[in-house]
Order: sequence, then structure tokens, then C-alpha cells
Amino acid sequence: MPTSPPIHRPKGYKPKEKWQRTNRTAGKTTTERGYGWEWQQTRERIIKRDFGLCQPCKAKGFTTAFKDIDHIVSKANGGTDADSNLQCICDACHKEKTAQEKRQG
Repeated sequence: MPTSPPIHRPKGYKPKEKWQRTNRTAGKTTTERGYGWEWQQTRERIIKRDFGLCQPCKAKGFTTAFKDIDHIVSKANGGTDADSNLQCICDACHKEKTAQEKRQG
């Protein structure tokens, strides 16, 4: 059976390292990630206000339990942590909203 020919590598050649996604939050507590006591209090307030239901689903007539607290206007686009800018959101709606925001730039 034939074998492949030897691969020529120039002197000093080093293969590129394979790119890997890093998890910047791995092993960090919520406080270390920037979600301290004040955020926990705000989060609980939003959950109570929204009855733990996904607000985008509720607007479409569905009843879905929330997974995250979402900034309606992202902080990167000038949004704040004010209660009026926060909502309970399920995983599917959060992914859809994030994808839409990325498309809009």
C-alpha cells in the first residue's frame, strides 16, 4: 500500500495554535462577574413583577417560564439597570433577541 510523501516544513516552522473559545466567567462567583447584592435585589424585584414569566412570549399570547433577566435596551446601546429596562425572558426568546441585535449591528 502506498504511503504519503513526507511533508516539507521550512526551518523554524511552528503550526498555528488551534483557536478555542474562552469562558471568561468560568469559576467566578456572581459577585466577581459584576452581579452583586444590588443586582440580586433588582433581579428578585423583576421576577416578582413579571410573575416569573417570559415577557416576549406573554406579548405573543404564550405562557413560558423565564430563564434570564434581560435588558430591553442593551447596556452597550445606552440601556440601564432601571426596572423599566429589564424583563424576564426565556432561553428561546433571548437567543432570538440576541441574534436580531447582532444583525442590526
